[in-house]
Amino acid sequence: MQVHQRDTSCHKPTAAFILHQFGIIAYSGKKIEVALTFMSMACAQPEAPALCHRNYAEMLHRCGQLDRAEAAARRAVQCDSDCVDAWDTLGTILFDRGALAESRDCYQAAVQIKPDFLPALNNLAVVLHKLGQFDASEVYYRGALNLQSDNLEIQLNFANLLEELKRYREALALAKRVLEGCTKSNELRQVALELKRRLARAASSQKGAGRILRVALKSRESKTRRAGAPIQARRSANRSS
Repeated sequence: MQVHQRDTSCHKPTAAFILHQFGIIAYSGKKIEVALTFMSMACAQPEAPALCHRNYAEMLHRCGQLDRAEAAARRAVQCDSDCVDAWDTLGTILFDRGALAESRDCYQAAVQIKPDFLPALNNLAVVLHKLGQFDASEVYYRGALNLQSDNLEIQLNFANLLEELKRYREALALAKRVLEGCTKSNELRQVALELKRRLARAASSQKGAGRILRVALKSRESKTRRAGAPIQARRSANRSS
């Protein structure tokens, strides 16, 4: 988990700051229950900043405690409505709960605050894809890739959208770029490899279907020309008689 600490108030020697730091240290040491206890205590302090609540929400989310995670994320955006990390985290939690429209609104809020915030751009593109808003999804994917063209996760997500749009060649090119960028075997590489295989089959089928269609059209035109000849001949014969 990437823990954020950009809020300057977190650096003041308050009870919230100290407890928050203990929570982060415990989480880094994989002492999850201890970390959650410290974070809960930190967030109970009246001076707890937005990112304190946000980090707590992120930890709870990773532990699968979605009700508590959502509540913590909502407190984060209440503390600071301009905290892009809080909006992004709330959007992700709502996405996992199936609240896609509300998730989209959260990501849009984050992008409105910070248009070049890459995680929210990618996440917004994903949720728009899920909602069937394909054109808007593509716009945000391209915007994200304009900011970071070598981001493998965004490339792979965009390839999935292009696959659904049946733009197999474009999707296949992106899948190949992801595989070239994966220097070691990991989950991302496995997903990209499976996508590449699927796209190769689809592109081949699409090409084959196009070839069949062209042959059928050519055959139809040929039959039309052959069928027209006797009629013209008969008309000529009638005129001669």
